[in-house]
This record gives sequence, C-alpha cells and structure tokens, in this order.
Amino acid sequence: MKFLFLLENYNWYYTNYYNANNTFEKKTYTEQLESLIVQQYYQSDSIGNSLKEHNISSNYIIPHCYPLQKSWAKENNIVMYLKWLCGKPLRSIKARVFGKMDTYQAIAEKTLLHQIKEIKPDVLYIHSGIWLEKNVIQKIKLNCKLLILQWSCSIGNWTTFPFESFDLICTSSNSIQKHFIQKNINTHFLQQAVEKRTLLNTTDNKERTKNIVFIGSVNPSIHKKRVSILNFLLEHISIDIYCPESNTNELSTKNIMLHKKGCVGGKEMFETYKKYKVALHIPGDEFLADAGAKRLFEVTGSGTMLLTLHQENISEYFEIGKELATFTDENDCLQKINYYLQHQYELQKIAEAGRIRTLKEHTFENRAKQLLDIINKTSRYKQSI
Repeated sequence: MKFLFLLENYNWYYTNYYNANNTFEKKTYTEQLESLIVQQYYQSDSIGNSLKEHNISSNYIIPHCYPLQKSWAKENNIVMYLKWLCGKPLRSIKARVFGKMDTYQAIAEKTLLHQIKEIKPDVLYIHSGIWLEKNVIQKIKLNCKLLILQWSCSIGNWTTFPFESFDLICTSSNSIQKHFIQKNINTHFLQQAVEKRTLLNTTDNKERTKNIVFIGSVNPSIHKKRVSILNFLLEHISIDIYCPESNTNELSTKNIMLHKKGCVGGKEMFETYKKYKVALHIPGDEFLADAGAKRLFEVTGSGTMLLTLHQENISEYFEIGKELATFTDENDCLQKINYYLQHQYELQKIAEAGRIRTLKEHTFENRAKQLLDIINKTSRYKQSI
C-alpha cells in the first residue's frame, strides 16, 4: 500500500523557512522537501513515518509552499515552470489591482495534479487547511483509490469547501464529526497525538528554570476566550508567550504582544516546552466544549505539566489532577498556577504521569494503527486497496 500526504503550510511556516534561508532554493526539490519535513512542524510526516512498521511507504507534497512547488516544476515539467515564471507580471497585477491574494492557485493546482498523477498513490491523505476546488478533487480521484481528508480545525470560512467529495473524513473533534454525519458524509474519529521520534530528538531539561508558557495563535476573531484569559493573567503574573505575528492594531492583543518571546514550531517548540514547568492550553472558541487539540499531547509528551481549560471529554484522555490540571475560569486559572508553583513536587508528579500516559496511548504510532483500522472497517475500502 502506498500513501501520499498533502501537508498544510500551517502559519506559512514552510514558506517562511525559505525567506530565512536565502540559498535554500538552490538545493534539489527532494533535498528541499526533506529539509522541511525534518523540522517536524505541526503534522509533518508523523503518520507516514508511523506507517512504516506496517510496511507502508509514504510520499509527501506541500502544495501551498510555492517556492518548493516551483522547484518541482523546474525539475519535472518545463511547461509548468515556464507558466510559473512568465505569469509573474499577471499575478502582480491581479494582486495589486484586483486584490486577489492567492494568485498562484491555478498554476499550483496544475502542478499538484501532475505530481499526484506521477505518484499514483493507493491512499491520498489531505490535511486541514488545503483549499481544493471540487473539479480539482474529481481529477485527483482519477489517480488514487481512496481520498481521505483529516479535518480538525474550525470550519469557519470553509462552508463552501466540497467536503462531500471525499471518500472519508477523519477528525479529532466530536462536534465536527457530528456536523459531517448530519450531512451524510462518512466521518470517523481520529484523535490528535505526538510522535515519540520528535520527543527523542529534542533535549530534556531536568532542571526547568522557567515557570509558565503559552505557545499558540492569538487571533481575536477565533480566540476570544484565549485572549481574554491571557490578558487577565498578565495583569497578575508573568507568562512567556510564543505566537505568530498578530494584528498590532487589535487593542485586545497589545498586552499579549508585549510579552511575546518569538514564534516557535516543530522541534524548536518541543525544546521550548521542555524549559518550562507549566504550559497553558485555552482552546479556540469553536472547541471550548470539545477537547481534541494537538497541544494537549505536545505539552504532556514533553514532560511539562499541562494546565488547560476544563472540557467535558478531557477525562477520556487524561486523569484530571493526576496527569494534568484543569481550570474553570481566569480566577481559577490564576489560583491553580500559584498553587502548583508553590507545590513543586506535586507539579512534577503530574507532569511525569501525563508524559507516561501520552507516550503509552497518545502517539502517532497508535493513531497510524487506528487509521488502518478505520480504512479496513468498510469492505469496499479494503477491496479497493
């Protein structure tokens, strides 16, 4: 069985990597792709790497990382490459005059179709956040046996996305699963996780000298609760915040930006977590009642104590008070922070128990097996693959 994963250019991390490494584009396409994946950012190749023990090979494409895709076109399809280069003046006009931001879409879609046709995977697994038109999805399906979408983020502005065109949707959100099932879309639950390989490739800090950290986005339009709680806490205590650039014109995030230490991802994110005693998690507004964020497993897997907003189903994954701690509102959060910082032994005990639980149950090695079980549940999938 052969998998092909389409990876999301989350927060434009991969594109920004090019901007920070001026000579990067001089490498071959394969060298560039391998260098990006080894950063272990967000989903990366976690599921694909975990499928190796099941004798399954995997390929990867980052369709919205345009510098990388241009390199593929240059090496593999001279027509696509010339269109990419010659279309630059027209794309500039579209962007400046018509305000069309994704001026690469048409050429990027054609390049992607060429890549998929060349690989011809048995299973094409697409991560959240990759916009594809319905006609493009229909063309993709001509070159794979099973088309899977992993969807775990807010549906928000994606209401016109052709979810119904996929053979199967996997999600780590109970509410999203119910939403799709109500629309008669075949959807299965597949929780987020962390990868042991990534944790082993980062440094463990036995002496954690830093107190509290939050790593994540602070977009006021979809993180109102998060922004509100962080602002309240910052009036009383110091928190190190790592987040992507925020709109500095937003009054609600100005105080948060004053405490910003930078933006970290991939292995650097895990290195950062391992310096702190406590990490906060405050879910996005759409998921306040539905625990399923990747951060739950990233923090606990790092051996840092997780303090998270209480969600009804959090106890399905961790034992509250023994493997993580929860809070109900900003005042309770502040009290819990002060309590655990004053009771270091209890803090360390919870952190270690959370780490053990995550490495036992919440790894991508476990999820890869669960994914294969989902695929094999329906006989027509099993027969087609």
